Amino acid sequence: MKHNNSNPVITVGELDVITSVLPAWYEEAHASYAKESKLQTIIMGKMMGVTGDIGYTYAESVLRYKDRIMVGQDGEFRTKLVKSVHDSYVGGHASIQTTF
Repeated sequence: MKHNNSNPVITVGELDVITSVLPAWYEEAHASYAKESKLQTIIMGKMMGVTGDIGYTYAESVLRYKDRIMVGQDGEFRTKLVKSVHDSYVGGHASIQTTF
């Protein structure tokens, strides 16, 4: 088995295994686009390479605008996403005891 840390492909005998780590909410972000006709139009244009929507990118099923992840109008998902980031050690704080 050969593995190169800079390459996500692991060679095992004659098989190549591709690994990818994505946050669990990527699927929810993608699903939130289903009810948003404007976002669907931008995504289709990006996939076909025929859109004039500057600043948007679409990769790994996630739409971004100026490197910020776009989510649909689903209030429940938005609340969950904000709470997740807020409660994390990276994006906010884990509890009132750790707030200075």
